[in-house]
Amino acid sequence: MPYWAFPRPAVIERHVPVLALSREVGQLSALKRSLALYRLVFGRPRQDDLVSLLAEIDDQSILDELRIDLSPEPDQSDVPPAAGSR
Repeated sequence: MPYWAFPRPAVIERHVPVLALSREVGQLSALKRSLALYRLVFGRPRQDDLVSLLAEIDDQSILDELRIDLSPEPDQSDVPPAAGSR
């Protein structure tokens, strides 16, 4: 909500009405997962949804593949020259 339309801090909350003993109770987690994937595809993931989606992955190799390494490249002055090069 724009700051000029609402004078104090506003928070958007999602509420899903679920009736007791309905089949929708079991489908809520699948709905949240598909929403997180949908938003991820369009480049607009919510951080909490993305973290919960990644927490479901048990295979460490998949998580390693998804990880972005932001560490700096080694400084070229620290690397000794190769043998035979000048």
